[in-house]
Amino acid sequence: MERQPVGAYYATISGDLADENGLINDSLMITKGKDLLGAPNYGYHSSAVIRESGIFTYFTGEPGTRVPHLWLDDAHERSTIDWIQGSFTLIAEDIASWQTEIEVVKRQIGINIKLVTSQRIAAKWKEVTGTTKEEALLVRPDDFVATKLKPGSLVNILRSVLDLNLH
Repeated sequence: MERQPVGAYYATISGDLADENGLINDSLMITKGKDLLGAPNYGYHSSAVIRESGIFTYFTGEPGTRVPHLWLDDAHERSTIDWIQGSFTLIAEDIASWQTEIEVVKRQIGINIKLVTSQRIAAKWKEVTGTTKEEALLVRPDDFVATKLKPGSLVNILRSVLDLNLH
């Protein structure tokens, strides 16, 4: 279900690039064809995304968009994208304050959340994402940011993102 919006996005773009015969319109392809190259600027609304604004700002870690890409080393071999690797991931500068909440999620909901620190790139991470030292980004296994959150809210936010009505 979650992948359907991405498919619809590309189908719409593809149709928009066609002429009246269904063939590629060369002039449109030159100006809009870049939109078919991956989905870096794709964002969407969903029950699996908790966001405050209806306007997307891409590459900032805004909920409904992909996790921002920043290099983690000088050799440019590892990036923030490597943090996710197909699992729920909580990205925070101060991981000690989040450890207990992650353990509660595992115990109450049965989901392992990977906890990673942005400490090595803290200044750049805060600049790009607008997070404070206390806040964290919850990223889904598909690299999309589910929400930005403050300590004490992880369990309830995850229940909402996963549409769980457990108590």
